[in-house]
Amino acid sequence: MKRIVIGVTALILACTLLLSGCALVRKIIPEPMVHITYSADEPMTSGELAHLYGTIEQRMDAMEIKGYTIEQNLEDGVLVLHVPHRFYDSNTDKIAYEWGGRGELTICIGEEVDGVVPMPPENTVLDNSHIASAQWMYMAVNSSEEDPKPVLSLTFTEEGAKILADVTTKLAAEKGKMYTWVDHQIIADAAVSVPITEGEAILTGFNRWQTAALYAAKINSLIPFDLTAEVDFSEIEQ
Repeated sequence: MKRIVIGVTALILACTLLLSGCALVRKIIPEPMVHITYSADEPMTSGELAHLYGTIEQRMDAMEIKGYTIEQNLEDGVLVLHVPHRFYDSNTDKIAYEWGGRGELTICIGEEVDGVVPMPPENTVLDNSHIASAQWMYMAVNSSEEDPKPVLSLTFTEEGAKILADVTTKLAAEKGKMYTWVDHQIIADAAVSVPITEGEAILTGFNRWQTAALYAAKINSLIPFDLTAEVDFSEIEQ
């Protein structure tokens, strides 16, 4: 009987050690990373790299992306972002361009012509210089919805608030629309029913809070030059 008890105990101990070893192995295996190299038309200076470092860091933190690292390559004048693959939605470079986009906001007015909406820069009435801050939040968009939705709140400068009030007063009378663009992508278009006179506009229609958070971070951290993104998936493809 003692032999049986000892044997069972040894078996349990061996299984425990084996499972512990498996857990240890899982911890040691590094997480696959996506490597994104951002470059400009000319090699970036140390000052430009430092500015870009802070900008990309702000955008990653806004979306609560964990486990990333940023490398400044002073020799080549480029910045490299290493991000866990689980935060990268697909094996494309679209997200890389989104993360490294300039954050250039333009608000346009006008009429659609053959299905084409008013585009910047010709129809622009407001831009980044008129924005004091941008932030995302959850808000009940209308009374029929119980769950709040992610929205993007734009707070305008004194000059921007005046322009916004004048423009929306005219649009409300004409039942016109206002179109909001970020980096040449339209993110909101809305009919103006009443003048916006308080210096704040709420943009709706975001399915994920991360999208609203990224737009807010981009608007708050304008990059003064265009970037090219080169994406390396070599760790994922192994």
